Amino acid sequence: MKKRHLVFLSASLFVITLSCKNASVKLAEKIGSAASGISNSDDAVQFRNEVIDVFNDVQSDVREWRNKYAEYIDLEKGPAENLLKSNIQDYLWPFLDSDMGSLDRKLKPIAEKAAGSKDALYQTSAAYIQSIQKLGETMRTAREYYRDGKYKEDRLAKGKELHPQVVKAFEVYFEAEKGLETVLDKMEQEELTALQGKAKGKYPVQYKALSLKKTAKEMLNAADFSAGVVDTATLRAAAVLFENDAKQLQELLDKLPNDPALSTHKINVESFLRQCGELLSATRKLNRELEAPHKEKYYRDQAREAFLNNYNSLTNYFGSMANLEF
Repeated sequence: MKKRHLVFLSASLFVITLSCKNASVKLAEKIGSAASGISNSDDAVQFRNEVIDVFNDVQSDVREWRNKYAEYIDLEKGPAENLLKSNIQDYLWPFLDSDMGSLDRKLKPIAEKAAGSKDALYQTSAAYIQSIQKLGETMRTAREYYRDGKYKEDRLAKGKELHPQVVKAFEVYFEAEKGLETVLDKMEQEELTALQGKAKGKYPVQYKALSLKKTAKEMLNAADFSAGVVDTATLRAAAVLFENDAKQLQELLDKLPNDPALSTHKINVESFLRQCGELLSATRKLNRELEAPHKEKYYRDQAREAFLNNYNSLTNYFGSMANLEF
């Protein structure tokens, strides 16, 4: 699954994630930190930015690493005899050393800043970083074992010892990822609500744009495949609300005076609205595929991929929307 990033306001950086068993989505967002309980100092903002940078780099990579391992080794049963005739030594994480090498340089300063803090973001970030470091260490050991052909020499003896360690390392990572995601998601919702409170009755265009962002997030949550079954009724209802909000934002835009000072902002809003239309179309197509009698995984996955890409594109426009003061 492709990485997805969102740029928002100027104060704090967030990540929203949508994860399923074999894929992930992530959105980095800058949002004002009025209600989060996290310091809005330059150091705190930098810390969040560093965490998000790692999160965006790692989340999909970890799933690719796990999927590659599962191509050769059954996650439940462990290494089997047919592995002795495979080419696992050539294709299991061939770029792991370089990937983890560059990642390690980012992890160390984050771990140092998070150490000893009682703040929820810092604590969950520390656990997250530790899980990545442990996963990297475990994967390196397994990679060396298979790369050097030792699995053929001992006929998988050590491979069978390493397997539960590899599986456990992935499980610990996903648990830590979820903990960090939960904290960031709560902060984002609090801050979006605070922003809407400030804009309500004062900046109608900004308020409606914020409403669209919240509704888009509801669609994203409804399209989460991690539970196994997507709530298509909720997704459809959110799409209707999203369409109504988009129409109202267009009406507000049409009523704005022909003021040169607003021209750039109006262009940004028009671009944002066009992307809202793309997301709405992708949402409807996803719902059709989810409710189709054939239930073919390929078409469902293609529709979900298009939905996620369009959601990601929408977030790219949202930074300018959140700063509108009219």
